[in-house]
Amino acid sequence: MSQKRKKVMVSVEKKLEAIRRLDKGEIIRKVADDYGVGETTVGDWRRNRSELEQFRIISGNAMTSRKTMKPAEYDKIDKGLFLWFTQQREKGLPVSGTILQGKALMIAKQFPDESETFTASVGWLDRWKKRHGIRQLNICGEKMSANEGELKKFKEEFEKIVEKEGYSRDQIYNCDETGLNFRMMPSKTLASREKAAAPGYKKNNKRVTILACSNASGTHKLPLMCIGKSAKPRAIKHIKPEALPVYYAHQKSAWMSCDLFQKWFFNQFVPLVERFLEEKGLSRKAILLLDNAPSHPNESTLRSGNIIVKFFPPNVTSIGQPMDQGVLETFKRHYRRYLLQKILEKCTAGSTLKECLLEINMKSVIYWSAQAWDAVRSLTLERSW
Repeated sequence: MSQKRKKVMVSVEKKLEAIRRLDKGEIIRKVADDYGVGETTVGDWRRNRSELEQFRIISGNAMTSRKTMKPAEYDKIDKGLFLWFTQQREKGLPVSGTILQGKALMIAKQFPDESETFTASVGWLDRWKKRHGIRQLNICGEKMSANEGELKKFKEEFEKIVEKEGYSRDQIYNCDETGLNFRMMPSKTLASREKAAAPGYKKNNKRVTILACSNASGTHKLPLMCIGKSAKPRAIKHIKPEALPVYYAHQKSAWMSCDLFQKWFFNQFVPLVERFLEEKGLSRKAILLLDNAPSHPNESTLRSGNIIVKFFPPNVTSIGQPMDQGVLETFKRHYRRYLLQKILEKCTAGSTLKECLLEINMKSVIYWSAQAWDAVRSLTLERSW
């Protein structure tokens, strides 16, 4: 007696993919075997092709991960909420789960046939997000207030300067600062269904400022600048400054200042760029693009012969500055990986999380930051431009 085949649920996307394979001439038996279904089932997919394609058009590509075309229990509310959600996100408005639940209840009032039993529960919201392929994202600070017209104008002017002066991508640089909460643990955790809450520790907001700089070709990454509060942190007091993998500076609030930036420009940026250009056989000229932060001195101050700076116009750096296009975020992800890896090693050896966090000192931060910066690929830097 032949064994009954286990039921396999295939998504709408995969069904359409199988149909396209049949169109290219593949035999139905091979396609059926690859998807773990019977030949008759694949034949049914092909016969229902128009319905599958219509479902994709109406529901959008995010819905093709669904395994059936059965409408949602509260179909009118479901579609109405998705339409409203799409409109709000196009405007750049933040939308949370609580807001969605409230709006769903408002929409439900328009459909008496569905509203009687509808409660906009957390379970319903989770299923709604899964149906429409919606996930949680962090809001990207200033992008919606950025001035795209000014950025376009700046790009046109900058391209003229590059063409006139003959700058290559090796001679065009960008730098930016970011705060690094060096002991910050993840704010979310996975837990079993039996757990009603996830106890944790108080957030540790201790911070340093990191300045990252590279050229447009991604061939020259300058060592990071790390700004802490202490002039001589105990953990690195026996290490000579020039032996550190970063350029360490200090300031009472651990933020960048005009004085610190000016010192970095003349003591780090200019000498290292000069050496790089000489090794590459390029003329001694370069341009550094900066945002218009108050901690950056003016253009006339930041000049060393043909090594100059140029500022982005206001309200464009979030969409125009290369370091803000995923580079600093990538650096922080690598840093977090080193942090969590060390904590896991310590916890495995018997230390508590609190003890692990207290052991993280300035030496750890400096060396992990340098490793994280080294891990940022040249391709990532190049694509950010």
